[in-house]
Amino acid sequence: MKRNIIFIILVLFIIPIKSFSYNGEIKKLIRNGTKYLLNLEKEKAQTIFKRLIKLKPKHPVGYFYLSFSLFIADLNTFEKKTKLGILKDYIIKGNYYAKKIENPNEFDKLYIIGMRALFGFLKFRLGHYASAISVGFDLLGKMKKIYDDHPNFNDGKIGMALIHMVITLIPGTLKSILSFISIKAKHKKAVYFFKQVINKGIYFNDAARALLSFYQVFFLKDTKNAVKNLTYLKRKFPNNFFFYLNIIYAHYYKKKYKRCFKLIAEYKKILADKLKKTHFKWKFRFNFLEARLDFQLKRYNKSLNLFQAVIKERIYKWVKDYYCVYSILYRAMIYDLTNKRGLALNSYYLLTRNLGQNFARAKNYAKMFIKKRFRENDPRVYKKKKKRKVTLN
Repeated sequence: MKRNIIFIILVLFIIPIKSFSYNGEIKKLIRNGTKYLLNLEKEKAQTIFKRLIKLKPKHPVGYFYLSFSLFIADLNTFEKKTKLGILKDYIIKGNYYAKKIENPNEFDKLYIIGMRALFGFLKFRLGHYASAISVGFDLLGKMKKIYDDHPNFNDGKIGMALIHMVITLIPGTLKSILSFISIKAKHKKAVYFFKQVINKGIYFNDAARALLSFYQVFFLKDTKNAVKNLTYLKRKFPNNFFFYLNIIYAHYYKKKYKRCFKLIAEYKKILADKLKKTHFKWKFRFNFLEARLDFQLKRYNKSLNLFQAVIKERIYKWVKDYYCVYSILYRAMIYDLTNKRGLALNSYYLLTRNLGQNFARAKNYAKMFIKKRFRENDPRVYKKKKKRKVTLN
């Protein structure tokens, strides 16, 4: 608390900051830092971003990248107050300097929005969901304004891509709230703007490709183009096993299960060879996906063993861990399917009594299956959806 008060007193005497030119050294630091970040070499990335702060201590650019690298690197460990405190300090400083810029250029505006977005992420992480959503809505309008003011600014088009992507993903009942943006969101437009950044941007090319591939895998179900983008990213950033995982998920959603098992075996070997002593930090993610595959194929004993392994490894702080929460839910569903109702109920009650708002869906499923056991092809879960044709040309 004292440290924060001293910082606020000091910055009150700082004069407004002027926009600066993103010269060769700045560009090189950003590109190298983001390269390390996307390859999940967090220490190297953070060293570069700290140098960026030293070069421009009163501009948000360095604080944005360092905060983002901390957020990504320690996503599952911010329950520790010291780590959360470090992140919070950088976000507060970055947002302060962002507000002090006079006559910001288009790049400045992008980093001002970036710092505001991290502030929203921090609010969400702290459980202040209403405040985080309010920040998110405000950012959508600001991202559109960048495009309106600078239509030829290719890096800025990542904002338009995100607007179209986010709005197409939210439920129809919430879309009316976003009427102030005065934009009709389309899948096709999201893909178009991502491609503009990928092909013509300076700083956010690879980030745009990663976001596009995520959109293609989990929402558009565009396996062909998703795998193409993810293969490119996997080759460029070989230590980022999220790209490996998402290639498997792309095939999973098309029910190409044999291909999935083959890739899991192949990637687990690469994982063990490349990361050696630290491969366990990734292995549970592949085990979780393999367990889901076995569940789909009704190999319940094998699936249960894999889910149990994930639970055992992730049980510490489990109520905030996606993999552990859903492994417990799947375990209970398997118990129901194998006529072990007592064990199933134990797991369902464990979820309903401990989960918070951030896992509302898993909690609701548990409540549902307490009332009436889960069964194969349960219509409460496997609802038939109308096929929606998406044009991606």
